[in-house]
Amino acid sequence: MSTNEISVEITQEKDNTVNHFVDKLTTELNFLIDLDIAGRRAIAKMGRRNLDLVERTFQYAEDNPEFTPPYISLAEFKKDVDLSKWLRKLEKKVGLIFDKIKDTAMLAESDAYQAARLVYGLVKDAAGAGNEKAEFISRDLGVHFKRLGPKNPETARKKQNKTEPKETPTS
Repeated sequence: MSTNEISVEITQEKDNTVNHFVDKLTTELNFLIDLDIAGRRAIAKMGRRNLDLVERTFQYAEDNPEFTPPYISLAEFKKDVDLSKWLRKLEKKVGLIFDKIKDTAMLAESDAYQAARLVYGLVKDAAGAGNEKAEFISRDLGVHFKRLGPKNPETARKKQNKTEPKETPTS
């Protein structure tokens, strides 16, 4: 039996509004960078715990400029510290929304997949009873339900061992 866990209809107005906000956010955050894998590997990384170290180091550098190398701009250092703190807060807020989007999508997909499986089961039954229209639909949908083999390689080996003929000694 199918249970519908979520029931939401996205109106055109809601779609337009949300897309407007996403576009606005993208425009407001036009300075965001999209690093590739090599770029991510190449840069020094600061975890959340190191934020305190960076903030305290900046404060010492600002209070004691004699310990700051001449090639480091304190103004740029401060911008980087402030941006890091601001982005961490934003990342947390957006991350919560993103997690809810993923979870809601997963739930909606689960509901839709369950309904599809139930419909397919009914179509297969009708096809088995000789309904030509159901036979066509069953063949069309059946390719999506066809098993290509076990996902677990260990399971595949066990099945293969069960089906292989056992060798019998010859005289």
